[in-house]
Amino acid sequence: MSSAAQNPTVGCSKYDRENPCLFHNAFEPWAAVPGKWKGYSTRPKLQSYWYLLQRYPRLFDLEVLKITEQDLVIARQFTPNLNKDGRFAVGKTWPLAYHELRRTGAINMFASGLLSESSIQVILKHLTLLQTRYYGRNFSRLRFSEDFENQVVSARYEVMGRQITNMRGPFSSRLFQ
Repeated sequence: MSSAAQNPTVGCSKYDRENPCLFHNAFEPWAAVPGKWKGYSTRPKLQSYWYLLQRYPRLFDLEVLKITEQDLVIARQFTPNLNKDGRFAVGKTWPLAYHELRRTGAINMFASGLLSESSIQVILKHLTLLQTRYYGRNFSRLRFSEDFENQVVSARYEVMGRQITNMRGPFSSRLFQ
């Protein structure tokens, strides 16, 4: 961002500096032929996860990304027509895509119980709560292992403990005596 802000040819506005994009083109002097930079508002093409797997083979452990029978059972709870093109089969590598990551994250946020629907709406940048609830209705189909549920409950209590510890106000000193 700082390189884009310093470069007068890319048109980085005050709004862009105050609200930078999560992902944008490179604007360092060595990143392009001088004078050939794209404008800051030009969004770069994102490479797929599959491309990243091919380009950086050690980025993910491909054995961990292989689809198991249990994976398919869980996945079909959320997407009944999952095998329509044959990409999803036991032993194959998950065909990763950004939306699948987003959807999985949303379902896990709902299932954790740590975030409200409106907080998840803000994180996902949905215009309406109905869009967010579309993902939320799927989380109830997921049953976590007992170990994972214990971790989630422990995390809830840890967050509540921090919130109580951080309370400030006229009554907080009397609460903890």
